[in-house]
Amino acid sequence: KITRCPTPKEMKANNIREQTKQLEKNNNFILSPPVDEGPGKPMNLSIIPVSSQKTPFKQWKQYQHEFAPYREWREHYCNGGYVGIICGEISGGLECIDIDIKNDPTRAIWEEYKALIPEDLFNKLLIQTTPNEGFHIIYRCPQVEIDGNMKLAISESGEVILETRGQGGYFCHHLKDYRAIQGKFHLAQFEIEIPEISTQEREILLDLARSLDRKPIKSGTPFQYSEPSIQKFNSEFDPIPLFEKHGWTIYQEDQDKIKLSRPGSGSPYSGYYFLRDKIFICFSTSTPFKAQKPYNHFQILRVLEGKDDYHKTLKLLPGYGYELQKSTSKISSDEIADHLNSRGVSCLLY
Repeated sequence: KITRCPTPKEMKANNIREQTKQLEKNNNFILSPPVDEGPGKPMNLSIIPVSSQKTPFKQWKQYQHEFAPYREWREHYCNGGYVGIICGEISGGLECIDIDIKNDPTRAIWEEYKALIPEDLFNKLLIQTTPNEGFHIIYRCPQVEIDGNMKLAISESGEVILETRGQGGYFCHHLKDYRAIQGKFHLAQFEIEIPEISTQEREILLDLARSLDRKPIKSGTPFQYSEPSIQKFNSEFDPIPLFEKHGWTIYQEDQDKIKLSRPGSGSPYSGYYFLRDKIFICFSTSTPFKAQKPYNHFQILRVLEGKDDYHKTLKLLPGYGYELQKSTSKISSDEIADHLNSRGVSCLLY
């Protein structure tokens, strides 16, 4: 009797079946059958294999625009390898907020952040733990164009404690080192439920994360002007009525700072006014203020009433009781310094 030898294709199929049985036995789960185009389409996720150091094994830029085939990552993952789940447009507006507890000297960042998020929003989020006792908050927001990776909050020592993984980035997952503590995330079985949130809900999550920035305000901030009226305005003026005039409200006040809410904000508050330093920092991206940039009183007035113009703002000072002592007909060194400061370039004038 002549027995036909299996073709290479049949041998490969038999090997896959044997590997699948062994994986199911070792890991105590049932693998879903492979899909010709990979699970990218059913799960709407682009996934790549990465090393234990979370670095890709090869170029992966193309998979920011097309789904990576399941055969490139699935066996690696089921055998205990790490994978990177690509965020942004390719994965349906996927975004991840990474809470890095190890970089927080107080180790309280997760509890502080969790306490700020409205309960109904928090309960709908997909949350997984990370190997370093951190957390991933995972969601989709298809209504907006997801930003690239963003640093949201930094510790006193300069370490990142809250950041996003967005367009052009990925977050990692592992069969055992990462665990879903809220929501369904069973990658081996292709059983994943990623919630969709609204634009406003995403804004709330990001604004509240920025509000936990612990980076200290540098002493000797670059807000020194040769025009005496500006110096006096920055020293004496109370900007809170100016904010209220433009629809901002006081959310909370303590001995160090006043928490202010922008008009129409979905977050409890949108920025801090620091009483000792007389500096305002906004962490919302839905205002004319640049997020996480310090503003003195003159710069607050420039944004709210001066149409972001130095000369126009200068001419507003007499209306607030601060008479000008220098001519405003020429471009001054103050104007140059203020222009540079507004763009993040430190420039001191005396």
